[in-house]
Amino acid sequence: MKLSKRVALCFLGLFLIMLTGAFPLWGEEDHLAKFGVNKLDEKIDAPEFTLPDLEGRIRKLSDFQGKFILLNFWATWWPYCLKERSSLEKIHQDYSSNGLVILAISIDQGIDEKVRKLVKDFVLSRNLTFLNLLDSKSEFFAQFGVRGVPISFFINPRGKVVAYARGYRDWQSEDGRKAIETLISQTNWL
Repeated sequence: MKLSKRVALCFLGLFLIMLTGAFPLWGEEDHLAKFGVNKLDEKIDAPEFTLPDLEGRIRKLSDFQGKFILLNFWATWWPYCLKERSSLEKIHQDYSSNGLVILAISIDQGIDEKVRKLVKDFVLSRNLTFLNLLDSKSEFFAQFGVRGVPISFFINPRGKVVAYARGYRDWQSEDGRKAIETLISQTNWL
């Protein structure tokens, strides 16, 4: 009888561990995997950039040091990028007060002024308030070694890339929100 009581206590203990999130199957790490966010084993320095915003002001990644950044590469010609904009806007509105900065970098190519007008018209027509930057020669995009959009990188407050998500994501979904909250709360990523 004592043996079965010990076994029952062991199972109860394991169950409690899973409920508290210490077990990766049900814990915070699972929110990332379930939503398709890949955590990097080694944090890497995010490459610095100097890119214009839609008003022509030059912005640098280092301007946002101390903030958690969702860096999203996109293009106006790809339907999945367009679909993702509204959910990015929603999380921008809901999480910017928690220190989340969304930097959307358009890789639309062409003459700078025409690209700026194209992207600005799109952003204004959708009432997007997060920061949009232009990489019309895809130079910064190439530094990340990726080929497709949309793709998002997560940069911690010290400027280290800690995770990425390839492809369209509904960021405002329950799973998307849990992933964002997990990323923002990961103090051990500093």
